[in-house]
Amino acid sequence: MIDDAETAHDRFGETQLEALSRKLQQHKMEQGVNRANRDWIEASFAEWNSNLDECVSCMTADHVAFLCVAMADMLAVRDALIVSLVVGGQTTIGTSAMLDMASNPQDPANVARMYRLLNQSFNDERCFPDRGRCVCGIDMLEAMAGRVAGRFEVQPLTVAAYASWWLGSEKALGYAERALDLDQGCTLARIICSAIAQDLGPAWLRQ
Repeated sequence: MIDDAETAHDRFGETQLEALSRKLQQHKMEQGVNRANRDWIEASFAEWNSNLDECVSCMTADHVAFLCVAMADMLAVRDALIVSLVVGGQTTIGTSAMLDMASNPQDPANVARMYRLLNQSFNDERCFPDRGRCVCGIDMLEAMAGRVAGRFEVQPLTVAAYASWWLGSEKALGYAERALDLDQGCTLARIICSAIAQDLGPAWLRQ
């Protein structure tokens, strides 16, 4: 549990978050990677989905810290959050499915499901966004990024950039550039910037 951030407005320092990251690595050594990953993110994913369903954009302190650390450590967590936003209007992606994709990303079934969902959302012109769900998620991610420091800001900003790009929002480039300012090696943020420069977007925007 997080003792030093009890309100929705407190900010976590890099030292505090790095200590949490080391704790996650210790759990992996003790419990095994997949089990530790799942245990680490389960409650945070549950709150994330509940907030999306109820259009609530404020996450509790523990879950902000745990999710930001998890995203920095495991890109599969970031990708599961993206899926929960971009396919939320067409397909039910519950906490259990998100946990499977995030905690065991090398499983062939999870790889296939992730590819199918993202490919469909990009290429099927019938896949319209659930705008309210996406906006709620972007608000949560922006708030997360504002409460963490350094490398832990990068992936919340990147997910916000992806969801904004998928909506056709002008905010997408700003989020992606902020992520790249922090980490020039963030491939997904760079891809989003390139897609925007080339005026590329999901099929529903290309109609």
